[in-house]
Amino acid sequence: MLRKMAVLGDSILRGVVLDENTGHYVRLKESCVKAAQQQLGLSIDNFSRFGMTSDKGLEVAERRLPQQGGYDACLICFGGNDVDHCWPRVAEDPEGENPPNVPCRQYVKNMARMVDLVRRRGMEPVLVTLPPIDSQRYFRFFSRDIPHRENILHWLGSVETIYEQHKTYSESLFSLAKQLNCRIIDVRQTFFGTGDYKRLLCGDGIHPNALGHALMKDAFIAYAQSSQA
Repeated sequence: MLRKMAVLGDSILRGVVLDENTGHYVRLKESCVKAAQQQLGLSIDNFSRFGMTSDKGLEVAERRLPQQGGYDACLICFGGNDVDHCWPRVAEDPEGENPPNVPCRQYVKNMARMVDLVRRRGMEPVLVTLPPIDSQRYFRFFSRDIPHRENILHWLGSVETIYEQHKTYSESLFSLAKQLNCRIIDVRQTFFGTGDYKRLLCGDGIHPNALGHALMKDAFIAYAQSSQA
């Protein structure tokens, strides 16, 4: 029976949203993890942090997860920061390679190592796919104060390249879950299933808003209930 969970992730599972009035990031009181915890009556330790990549997540997992018996399961969601780039550097050198923060191959290796570590420490790993992004909104948001933002467009070729790169990381995670026979919560398809997923995102185009978190909460609850059926 699922009683106690650990959570490893970035700002999404931490419940960070963009305050549309101030333009600052804040913590959502009814975030997907916190709301699911309250509704299910689970004990959850959330080790997610803003800006975390799978590189850092692996370090946190090795350091914070107990060697044996601390949790029944561990929810794992990374990728949004891995696939991102240092955009000011791209604007300065649009002819350069400008790799992502964590290349996709390394990202997949990191996630596989996390799954293995969680299993070796006596917990069930549960991966979470990446919610889709609105690349147009995201580009406007992150480039608003970057000089020569047109250089970023030159390097990308199209703003939709951001969406496609993000999609590749999420699909790679889904493939890894099948390969490792690991449970996965496909929140990406849940977002698409609403018909208009963009209304579930903040003004930055990448963080789920309150409606998006409510949808993710329902997906987490459905997983928890199915695991105990």
